[in-house]
Amino acid sequence: MFLIFQIPEEVPKPHNNPPLDPGSATEMVLYVAIPVLFIILYFLWKRGRRNRR
Repeated sequence: MFLIFQIPEEVPKPHNNPPLDPGSATEMVLYVAIPVLFIILYFLWKRGRRNRR
């Protein structure tokens, strides 16, 4: 009985989250394009630092 009171209610659960919609331009920009852009910019920044030395 005591264990029932310890189950968190506000924690997000995987079955409550819808999958990524490939037809939505907003979701594609937020979850695909921006992270890829950050990765490309990181490698360009690292190459620029290495060439200055």
